[in-house]
Amino acid sequence: MPANVFAAEANMQVVKAESEDFIIYVEGLEETEFKYAISTKADATDAELDYINSVEDGEGNKVALIEKEKVSTGTNYIYIKNGEDVTVNAIDFSDDSQVFA
Repeated sequence: MPANVFAAEANMQVVKAESEDFIIYVEGLEETEFKYAISTKADATDAELDYINSVEDGEGNKVALIEKEKVSTGTNYIYIKNGEDVTVNAIDFSDDSQVFA
């Protein structure tokens, strides 16, 4: 069950779960399998990224699940790959000013 909502990027919503892991909902991909990777580099190459397959949340939505141990202090970049298309979003998981009630 989600506890806090973090940064809402233009096309994604980040939720901090009670486990303190992060669930990322990507607009338009709720029913589509996709791959994702996290990095501290805004310009990482595919060779530098370790893509992971999306998983289903408890309601059947496809999501990215980021374990709290994989998150670095400061800005992180999440790479979303849908087919050949890749989008990059900057997220600061520790910025409490980005939490929505």
